[in-house]
Amino acid sequence: MRAAKVSWREIGEALGKRPATCQMQFTRLQQKAAFHGWTPETEMSLKEAYEKRKGEMWRLVAAEMGFDGHWKVLESKVLELGKKGMRN
Repeated sequence: MRAAKVSWREIGEALGKRPATCQMQFTRLQQKAAFHGWTPETEMSLKEAYEKRKGEMWRLVAAEMGFDGHWKVLESKVLELGKKGMRN
């Protein structure tokens, strides 16, 4: 359904579930599938790309938040939240 660009609302209605529930399950399945395709080369490529762009990325996040501290503080906080599952 998602490949056909069907909205989460329509998918939820078709399955008798809340749209957010359908979207979360879809995301979990995508993540699970993605983790099985990682090779040492793709992991290295990710590490290199992250190292190259992390300062730029975190400065954008800081600007959007109005955060006035160093971007490494935000990076550390996200890693901490990631260990907790980044749940609201």
